[in-house]
Amino acid sequence: MNDVELLALCSFLHDVGKLVFRAGRKGERHYEETYNILREFLPEDIAEIASHHHESKITPFEWKPSALSGEKKILAEIISQADNISSALEREDEEKGTSRMVNIFSTLRNGKRREIDYSKEDIENFLQTLKVLFSSMKAEEVPLGFLDVISRTFLINIPETTMSGPVETSLYSHQKLTAAFAVAIYHYLLEKYEDLRNFPFGKVSENEKCFLLLEIDISGIQKFLYHVGMKKALRFLMGRSFFISLLAPLIKEDLIRGLHVTDFNFLVTSGGFILSVLPNTQSVKDTLRKILDRYSRSLFFLTDGNLLLHSASVEFSPSDTKNFKKVSEDLMKRMERSKQLPFRDQFEEMFNYNEDESEICDLCGFNEMRMNLFRKRWDTLVIDGKKYRLCELCSFMNDVLEKLGKGKVYLSRNEEWNVGRGDILIYVKSIEDLLNENPKDLLSGIRSFHHIPYELGYESKEFDVIAKSGPGAPFLAYMAMDMDDVGKLIEELMNEKPSLSRFAEFSIRLDIFFRNEVSKIVKSDIEEPKRLWNRIEKKPDKFILYVGGDDLIVVGHFSAIIPLAFKIEEKFKEFFANENITISSGISIVPRNYPVRIAVERAQDNLELSKRNRKGKITVFKRTFNFSNDFWKILDLFSEHINLGGETLFLFNVNDPEKNSLIRRTTLWKILWILSQKAERAQEKVKKIVMLRYTISRIFEGIVRSAKEEERERLYKWYKELPKFFVGKAHSDLVLSTLEYLELLSRKEEIR
Repeated sequence: MNDVELLALCSFLHDVGKLVFRAGRKGERHYEETYNILREFLPEDIAEIASHHHESKITPFEWKPSALSGEKKILAEIISQADNISSALEREDEEKGTSRMVNIFSTLRNGKRREIDYSKEDIENFLQTLKVLFSSMKAEEVPLGFLDVISRTFLINIPETTMSGPVETSLYSHQKLTAAFAVAIYHYLLEKYEDLRNFPFGKVSENEKCFLLLEIDISGIQKFLYHVGMKKALRFLMGRSFFISLLAPLIKEDLIRGLHVTDFNFLVTSGGFILSVLPNTQSVKDTLRKILDRYSRSLFFLTDGNLLLHSASVEFSPSDTKNFKKVSEDLMKRMERSKQLPFRDQFEEMFNYNEDESEICDLCGFNEMRMNLFRKRWDTLVIDGKKYRLCELCSFMNDVLEKLGKGKVYLSRNEEWNVGRGDILIYVKSIEDLLNENPKDLLSGIRSFHHIPYELGYESKEFDVIAKSGPGAPFLAYMAMDMDDVGKLIEELMNEKPSLSRFAEFSIRLDIFFRNEVSKIVKSDIEEPKRLWNRIEKKPDKFILYVGGDDLIVVGHFSAIIPLAFKIEEKFKEFFANENITISSGISIVPRNYPVRIAVERAQDNLELSKRNRKGKITVFKRTFNFSNDFWKILDLFSEHINLGGETLFLFNVNDPEKNSLIRRTTLWKILWILSQKAERAQEKVKKIVMLRYTISRIFEGIVRSAKEEERERLYKWYKELPKFFVGKAHSDLVLSTLEYLELLSRKEEIR
């Protein structure tokens, strides 16, 4: 283990002793408990360096960095300063353990402060995982990326300080930021003094610009994703989605190796976005420029100019972390300028060929002459007896999907492919399943670890199969979804308490929701309302096409996608704990053979309709309305049934509306027609209500007469409930859309 990895490991685990108090155990001061925990399964040097990180007046001398000697003293001093910068507080060393984690989003936009509960079981599981991990492997064999993933899983809701009062920063965010700062300080001092033994002490001054905040953004992702137009389109759509999900981890991996930093220096790595804290040294800048130039050029040619890499960086000092607004604004301005720069060299080289003399890839249309600039070979794929000519990138996607199964995947690529090197472990199980495996068997020989949370091992189904996977009409639905006004939320965050710690916590939690929480919802079966889905045997397919930042694209059978939007919105409210922070959605429902690109564009257009005016809405069936629990209530009501004359009678039988159904298809269409009529004048509104009441009364008229007394009570209940939705909410687009959803559920064939 080299000095950088040693320093990163020690600084990341420096506050692990706080978990003793969080778990409700009795103990000494947290740094003493850090030492006691780490010495059980790590070398004595690591335990000493990690625990000697406090220099306050009340800290006993034997626990200060100065109590150590030589290189251990220097590394402990670096961790001490990094810890202070990360916390941005002057803390007393009291171990009260009474602080509560506050959701950083809850106080934005005049919201009420909401606390986050944490599980003591998570703490015990994390400590046990550390023990198993480091007891079965040498410290240098454990990928720091793996340690990062399990820490984020278990520690994201643990407050970073054991002091009393509300805390907005998690222990995970604090540990990660401390490690990032420590590595940056080390490299900054190393460039200054050339050797660790020459360091006078392991600290920098408050105003030294020793840090570099780097942002990387890849644009054109959606244009690249949905540019497919041949049989087995879904297969290659999944391949492109997989390729996009790899880009940020691969860039990150090259930066880690080239800059000699660690996984902890990368605060967010998601989709086509990276946010990182790096050392501000000349060698880092030079290497960074070379790596990013290579990726920029490679992606440009590899994707026919669809994917463009943009980057921007800002220097900052320890004092800047306490007033981070100017740093974040400078970074935003530089990124905007980066996106406006022309790619002259690439364009000149790209168009220096004769189009008529070359062949093209049948999947992506990439030209052979341009292929010679980057892609090295052609392949042939046979589908249904027809041969297709594929470029190297499309061939790679096909090969990966052939081998991609549910579980873990080792992906080793040829270096000439030139978009990242080395062995990358992609794990598609849940983190809980992952931890049940033997760490030594799982991680042996793996230099890096990246957790991609959504299902990459999706079975090789096609749109025809997915369109028939659920109940009702064989339609697909594409859903675009994203959080509203993220830029304004960041601006408010920086105006209120402008610190890097809060900015990191904000970014990490946003990433957790869209990459982890949304993934869990998409993978779960549609179960609500239970009365409806208990009667439906088919389980509709759905899967994530793209997730990055706060953007989400999901495709699947229409019966799953519409309820999915409501479930995600419910989880969104719960996760961010603020009624004033919203998410919007747009859904397009299309036939199974509808072009992917146009279907996604329609979903995006509907998303834009949802974001107009007050935002926080959903657009589907050409209607825009608020998310509401009435969606579930209507579905639940229509799923009710009674026993009438020895037979089961449903209010609306989605399996067959013409049998055992009080409301038949023709009646449902009539209700839909009445509700959709405009009624601006009072006379028109009265006429509309009369028509609805008359239609509803006709439903019950004949059957009530023949029903028994106990059966009539249930029928009267229905009779009273229906007008609440139809008459009382005759203006509601939500009611209309829910009924149209039910009509599609009950339809057996696609109407052309």
